[in-house]
Amino acid sequence: MNLRKWFTNFFTSANKQNIDFWDGATSIINIKARFISLQQGYIEMHALKHLKKEQDVIKLENVQGYYSFNGHNSWATTSTYTGNLKIEHLKDNKYDCTWEMGIGNQTQKGNGFLFEDLLCINFTYKDKDSLFKGITIYKFINQTEAKGFWIEEGIYEVGFEEISLKNKGFI
Repeated sequence: MNLRKWFTNFFTSANKQNIDFWDGATSIINIKARFISLQQGYIEMHALKHLKKEQDVIKLENVQGYYSFNGHNSWATTSTYTGNLKIEHLKDNKYDCTWEMGIGNQTQKGNGFLFEDLLCINFTYKDKDSLFKGITIYKFINQTEAKGFWIEEGIYEVGFEEISLKNKGFI
């Protein structure tokens, strides 16, 4: 653990569970374990359970479409946000995503893959002169809704987000 991570962990509230941002890419080999890690970190930090008990895996072939989303930032469940998410299927199970946040018109972009009922997206966004990056992993609970968790590099706490299909539409 580098000095910055140690310093951040040392001064984080003792009531909150931290999670390290992973080294290396997320793949079909480690996506389930990483989703569980995010979920556990989130539950320990916020004492909330947003996902029902493990159900049968939903086999999804394509999640392309326009979604609405709502979520909250990692530091507080009261720090909420909403917006729209465009998920575009490319080729070979690759996806591009664009989040348009409500107030403030912040845009985030990402790309990733779908494995069974898990959509993994590596995202980036720019705020003033800084570039931020992180990962979101959504678990689809049916063909049109997913709940997931996200973490940014350097934050060590987990945020929550849920999406709902608005339109398969034309992309």
